Amino acid sequence: MSVAGIYWERRRIEDSLGRLSSAAGKDHEYVLQEVLEQLLRALLPDTGTDFAAEADRFTDLEIEHEQLVTYPDSRALRLLGKVKAETCILLSDFYMTSQQLARIVQKHIDSDLYNTLITSADSLRNKVSGEAFRQVMDTYKVKPHEYLHIGDSLPADIEGAAKAGVRSLRFSNEGPDRRKHILGDKFNKRINREFAYRDEFARALATVKPSKPLSSEQRRLYDAGVRYAPLFYFYVQSTIETALRYGIDAVYYFTREGVFFKNVHHEIQKNNPLGLELPEARLLEVSRVATFGASVTEVSTKELMRIWNLYKQQSWKGLFKSLDVPVADYKEHFARHLIDPDEVIEIARHEKSLTLLKDKAFITQLQSALSEKARLLKVYLTSKGIDTSADGRLLISDIGWRGSIQDNLSYLMPQKEIFGSYLGLLPLLNPQPLQVFKAAYGPNYMTEKGRMWEMLTGITFLELITNTDTGSALGYREHDGKITVLKKDLPEENDVYRTFTTYFQQGVLEAVPAIAQVVSAFGISSLEARPYALELTEAMMLRPERILTRAYFSLVHNDTFGDARELDMKKLSGLPLWQMLLAPLVPAVFRSVMHKADRSMWHNGFFIYNDPTGLFNRYILLRKQIRRKLTALRIKVSTYRG
Repeated sequence: MSVAGIYWERRRIEDSLGRLSSAAGKDHEYVLQEVLEQLLRALLPDTGTDFAAEADRFTDLEIEHEQLVTYPDSRALRLLGKVKAETCILLSDFYMTSQQLARIVQKHIDSDLYNTLITSADSLRNKVSGEAFRQVMDTYKVKPHEYLHIGDSLPADIEGAAKAGVRSLRFSNEGPDRRKHILGDKFNKRINREFAYRDEFARALATVKPSKPLSSEQRRLYDAGVRYAPLFYFYVQSTIETALRYGIDAVYYFTREGVFFKNVHHEIQKNNPLGLELPEARLLEVSRVATFGASVTEVSTKELMRIWNLYKQQSWKGLFKSLDVPVADYKEHFARHLIDPDEVIEIARHEKSLTLLKDKAFITQLQSALSEKARLLKVYLTSKGIDTSADGRLLISDIGWRGSIQDNLSYLMPQKEIFGSYLGLLPLLNPQPLQVFKAAYGPNYMTEKGRMWEMLTGITFLELITNTDTGSALGYREHDGKITVLKKDLPEENDVYRTFTTYFQQGVLEAVPAIAQVVSAFGISSLEARPYALELTEAMMLRPERILTRAYFSLVHNDTFGDARELDMKKLSGLPLWQMLLAPLVPAVFRSVMHKADRSMWHNGFFIYNDPTGLFNRYILLRKQIRRKLTALRIKVSTYRG
């Protein structure tokens, strides 16, 4: 249920309890624990939960939160200090008991300033009806003319006091009153599913400063990390929320990007804005290469279609690299079937290859190698606290894009429900195992096309800024009863990480405490913040800082899986000035420019890298916007004519 849904359910319960109180001859009042117990019963399945105890726990959490977000009104304190009376009572229409409210009040002011505190929850009598004032007069044996009440609410403190014949003075303080009005407007927007806290995050992020001296270039990277930090923060928070929702005690972050996401998780844990016991963050050193071969249950065309659906054309050498099996060990089989393992073909339609896949000697040898990989992967997973033979639930986190590593693990452990939390998802090309569940916090092209595709055209850039220098997992080795991860060191990518990415990530991580303060103050869920996170994604992907494009076009990206290609982004970065100038005027030049942008795999980054003014990128964005509007107009006209 959404935050708004929970709010309205709570309001319904409060009204129901208030009506019961009125029917019993008291005022329309209720007590917090009763509200929370009924709310928990409405939201949670009854599986032996002690709802009364849970209501007490949530009451304590609400009190702690009120202690955090409330503050003393300095003008009211001065007025209270001047009051000359035999007895000073704090009288409140509030759903907490006097003992509970006292915990909040005494957090901020000295109890010597008043004699006692009374709330409407104590007796279910309130100020609005005047009954709370009558009760005070009965208890303290005073007459109306001996009683002066000061308060800020017209219905409760002025009109309610008048009903009991009590004199009253209306108190106001322009600053806090204005802030209360602003916060009320924001809350109303929130209930109407609008995200209203951009200003609060902007102010919080403006306070973030680097913990150590940085060069001017490093500072620009750091500041970019701070700016986009809420995207990564709320992605990890959404993963944590998933764990809490399904009762999962650990999140497994996939390398290499998972090192960064795990660090964000730890920073959130340290600040704990949710006020709950959070799941543990664990690292799994995995990759498509390290898990695909292990997940192949039989050497057959049907099983291998899982990779051929992703890479239609592939050499046998490329396939064996993806399986992490030495192709040289199978040269006799290739020779016998007259197959060139280096030739790029559509294996699933290649007659000689299909014959090879029915060769028992070939199948037996390859299946033996893959079975050993499956055994080693299970040993590794067991060492990380995963019982590979038991059922249960597993939650993994990965940057995206089709969730194939999650698929591989599900084939290895078919008895487990595996939940995947992703920053972004592209369309899934393979049939999905029934026990696999995938969700994207950021751009999700499967369910929300629109502009999501534009945001997902720079996925290599997103991998770059979340990358680490820990190397890529290739497989696993067992020696003397210990399992180790075999890794491929990537010097060129490591250089980019140490020159650029580490400072961006430093900005993200050092912004977490500031973000957590806002999240804690307003109780913001990741679902509520998603529109804000998508705005940041769009800004980063479509209008990035030039320093980020410099990082991208310094990258040499080597992918062992699939087509086993190396991408030197430096070679794909160039665009002559004359082509940019002529592109808006000459269609052939424009097509050439767009072809180069396609090859770079990040249109907007490519244009900003080559044009520091950003004018050409703005031209491209405007052109796309106009095309979208014209397309929408054509659809409307066509529908009207139809």
